[in-house]
Amino acid sequence: AVLTWRYHIPVTAMKLFDDMTRLYRIRPNTFTFNSLLNVCVEKRDLDRGMEVLALMRQHQVVPNTSTFNSLASLCAKTGNAAKGLELLATMKTTGVSPDNLTFTSLIAACRARDTEGNDAADTDESTGDSTAAQARESAASPPLEQGLSLLDRMQREFNVAPDNITLMTLMSVCLRSRRLGYALRAYGQAKAELARNRALQLDKEN
Repeated sequence: AVLTWRYHIPVTAMKLFDDMTRLYRIRPNTFTFNSLLNVCVEKRDLDRGMEVLALMRQHQVVPNTSTFNSLASLCAKTGNAAKGLELLATMKTTGVSPDNLTFTSLIAACRARDTEGNDAADTDESTGDSTAAQARESAASPPLEQGLSLLDRMQREFNVAPDNITLMTLMSVCLRSRRLGYALRAYGQAKAELARNRALQLDKEN
């Protein structure tokens, strides 16, 4: 796996990783791989990012929320909502908790997909994993439906409250889908969330 992606990551980063694991026999940790993922994010290279995740498994390093947030960000940058939904399913099965940033990026992937026309074309159809199959089925939905579903799931299934940025991202999906009513609703929720946060901040200051 290393040979397939080492040429896509800057030589310095790859050399450091090789030196750590081969020359100095230093076991890489989550921070090591998250740093490599940050490079993939800069390069907008989702395929290499997924290979980094696979390499983590090879080294028996447990990914954390930051790991998946970097991958979710890559899904947003590349408009790959299908892969984002698969990652969310993986987080659930492995016990890694998503946060606001996770869902904001996944909703942004729906927005990008609506713009760029990307879909689940690169999803592995051969897998028998039921969670992956559910992700593919969800990915076939229109972008707005995906975004609204993610908003619902983050609250009901993962107990994560949307913040202002999450709601504004959803509003952008609504506008791109030409659903003004949904956009106004998301805008109203965002304003209410902002007011609530300001009130909480004032309470803390007092």
